[in-house]
Amino acid sequence: MSERTSFPVFPNITAPQYVQTLVQLGAFLERENPDFRSLREKLRSWSIWERERGKDVLGFLMVPLEDLDSIPTGRLLTELGNIDELEAQHDLLFSFFNDRNPFLMKTIFTALDAENDGRIQSTNELYKIVTSYIYPGQRMTLPDFRDWISWMEAIEVIRLVGIRWGFGETAKRHLSKIQQIDIEELVEDFNDGMFNKWVYEAPGAKTAPNDDSAQTADAPEPASVDEDFEDLPDMPSEAPIPDEAAIAAAEAALGIEPESDELPAQPEQESQPTETPEKKVESTTKTPATGRPKRAKSASRTHMTEMVLPSHTNAMGTVFGGVMMSWMDICAAICARRHARCPVVTAAVDELHFLRPVQLGDTVLLEASVASVGFSSMEILVKVARERTNPDAIAEPTTEAYFTFVAIGSDGKPCQVPGLSEDEKDLGKARRTARLTRRAEKCQNN
Repeated sequence: MSERTSFPVFPNITAPQYVQTLVQLGAFLERENPDFRSLREKLRSWSIWERERGKDVLGFLMVPLEDLDSIPTGRLLTELGNIDELEAQHDLLFSFFNDRNPFLMKTIFTALDAENDGRIQSTNELYKIVTSYIYPGQRMTLPDFRDWISWMEAIEVIRLVGIRWGFGETAKRHLSKIQQIDIEELVEDFNDGMFNKWVYEAPGAKTAPNDDSAQTADAPEPASVDEDFEDLPDMPSEAPIPDEAAIAAAEAALGIEPESDELPAQPEQESQPTETPEKKVESTTKTPATGRPKRAKSASRTHMTEMVLPSHTNAMGTVFGGVMMSWMDICAAICARRHARCPVVTAAVDELHFLRPVQLGDTVLLEASVASVGFSSMEILVKVARERTNPDAIAEPTTEAYFTFVAIGSDGKPCQVPGLSEDEKDLGKARRTARLTRRAEKCQNN
């Protein structure tokens, strides 16, 4: 099972006419229960029939075509016909499209979310994003993507702002929910076959409590200190880690189920021979339950040393910030590649702090280590110190940042990376719970 990549539309009508056309089509099918020839003639009388893609449009709208002598309404059009308010109709269709391809919906929401570094963008700009390496879904053609854009305009997920797209009213109603979705969790749901199982629930409908919520109280306490790094003086303090009660309250407020460390079961694959240094062979183990390898942080820890030359400095005689960031990115990339054992790309940089200037002639010491691991991503902590040229010089911390990398497989798509060894703490859990708390407070304030 895979996400849908084609979203056919009726010809000869504009996006604002789509929803009303669906309602009229559903009413006709409900009233007449026609055969296929009668349905085709009706659509032709509305000037919305094309021989090449007519059946594709009907199939996409969940109209059953198994018995061409008597065509029923289908689940989607039946649900739509039971709703009178246009806003509620848009919500229903939003849930339908989100189920058909949540990768696409999440990616476009992120690209347009001005609260999180997004902006208004044109159709071609958005298409470049969904065909780049950061998009985890299947590749779409530009015509198919334009059809999807037309549907999103029809249900007011997006609206034109000048010549570019911004959020519409439907997107604003669902923005908070989409913001909480993690793209790696979507990948896991995809592997579990959770797509294309659309069931619409009206806004405000109550759902049965999930048994997994009872496990929140017994969840292991997030790690707050990485034992592999010694604390450096004068570094900015980490945000305080909330207790279990605060975490549970934040997750409840956001509608997020307790996180599980277990990966979806995957079939065992024949291991391919790789060239691995003998001193690091023992640092990689394999768990029988999932087949996902585990790798110690020490196997990928990376150190670099740079000397500040005149070409690295600005008019003040100190290192350009961009040069320092480039060194840190290289150091972090080597660390991530050692852990993943495959090509990696930089996806994000979080909280880059310059605490002290680094001057001409100084020695720069960089250390990178894996802080946390997701399904295909790795968060790398890079710490930088300087050494002066005087005889009594000691290493002084100057810079620190978290770099996020994504592992890329041979098909050009994100691929799974090894986890951390069982006895090593994952800093990502602590940072994730802190983010959840901040988001919950932001939602409550809004």
